[in-house]
Formats: sequence, C-alpha cells, structure tokens
Amino acid sequence: MPHVHVHIIPRKHADLDHRGGSDAIYQMMDGEEGDIGAHLEEANKFKTRTMFPAPDAEGQRKPRSEEEMKEEAKWLAEEIQKDEK
Repeated sequence: MPHVHVHIIPRKHADLDHRGGSDAIYQMMDGEEGDIGAHLEEANKFKTRTMFPAPDAEGQRKPRSEEEMKEEAKWLAEEIQKDEK
C-alpha cells in the first residue's frame, strides 16, 4: 500500500505579501530557506538538553500532575504569542 508523507507549513493571511504573494512559498521551499535538514542541524548544534523525554523512552516518562500540565500550557501559550508578534 502506498504511503503519503506531508509537511504542514503554518501560514497567516497575507504573510508573504512583502515577498510577492502566497506563491513565494514555493521559491522559499526550493531555496536555502527550505532546507529543513540544514536548519535542524544548525539548531541542534546549540541544544544541550530537551524539555521533554522522547515518546519512545520506555519507562522514563512519568505521569505529570495537573499543575505541571497547566504550567506547560501557559508556557506554550506564551511561545505562541511571541510568534504572533
């Protein structure tokens, strides 16, 4: 059976108007900006620890308290707000 592989690119209305419109995304994906592997490699050079254990870290994940999950939700909301500015 064939498989489908997709990437979701979060977009906002008129986010690429300054680059010529919505179709600019295709040039960006074909160019250096679209080289996700290079971006991840660069980001990982500076990564010293991760905030969350890997999903497959058998036996290492512990259930979080409601308070921990509320703090995480607050942190995520703040990060999303930073992106929106």
